[in-house]
Amino acid sequence: GPIIWPTLSLKISSSLFSIFSGTHVPVFERKHSNTIITLTNKRSYFTPVTKAQLVTQFYFNERYQEGFRELIRSNQPGAGIEYAAVFGIDVQTGLPRALPRISTWSGNSVSLNGNPAGLNVTAIAHTHPDNVFPAPSAGDLYAFGHYARSHPDFLYYILAANGDNYVLAVTDVERLNVFLENYPQHLHIAADSAGNPGRGAGYNPGSEVYLSMQAYAAGLLSKSADPADPSPGELDAAHEAVQVYVLNHFNTGMTMFKQAKDGDFYPLYNVNGQTKSR
Repeated sequence: GPIIWPTLSLKISSSLFSIFSGTHVPVFERKHSNTIITLTNKRSYFTPVTKAQLVTQFYFNERYQEGFRELIRSNQPGAGIEYAAVFGIDVQTGLPRALPRISTWSGNSVSLNGNPAGLNVTAIAHTHPDNVFPAPSAGDLYAFGHYARSHPDFLYYILAANGDNYVLAVTDVERLNVFLENYPQHLHIAADSAGNPGRGAGYNPGSEVYLSMQAYAAGLLSKSADPADPSPGELDAAHEAVQVYVLNHFNTGMTMFKQAKDGDFYPLYNVNGQTKSR
């Protein structure tokens, strides 16, 4: 379900900390000889990384590991609730730090303090228990998108009970802004259980995004072993494919990455009704 922040005053740290995993490195190294001093340019420190490499490096940053592990430990079979943690740069030390499980929970949604004292937030992660789809929900896409439009380096991790791990990242902030203007949340996301428009986890029935999503899902599920009764695995795969379809088809400027067996995260895309990773 979507993350709901009491306040949207999250602060994003310098992207340099993301690129270098929070480790300070010298740009130049002085080498002494008997007569001269030479400067060696450390080009490797500035080698560009892809977004996939960046989200993988973030996930495996040793200073964030306990935060991710705590979420995974909490997300045991039958838990039935979502947990969340905040990740960022400690304002005192300048080093990466996680605040594991600082969230409050209520069923398949979670609330958290998005602006904790002493931490410049760079990412959040939350769990999807085994009674919901593993992949990000429609509410997740919009919750991430609305904050990320002004904080394009922000990362949004989803850790599912079945072991699947996802992350949403901005790959084109201009397209993201256009998407949110053309397909506003209050029209395209269903109401929550209290009746608040646009605060639910699914697409709003009858909306353009919903109808397009349903048509794509119908095509996928028609290929199930038993189209009248798809298996849980087939439904999970279809839901993942549908979300990737929405992100791509509506030019959202957001990309969903999924962790592969080698541990790295790769972007997902649709080809002939199948979800693949680059």
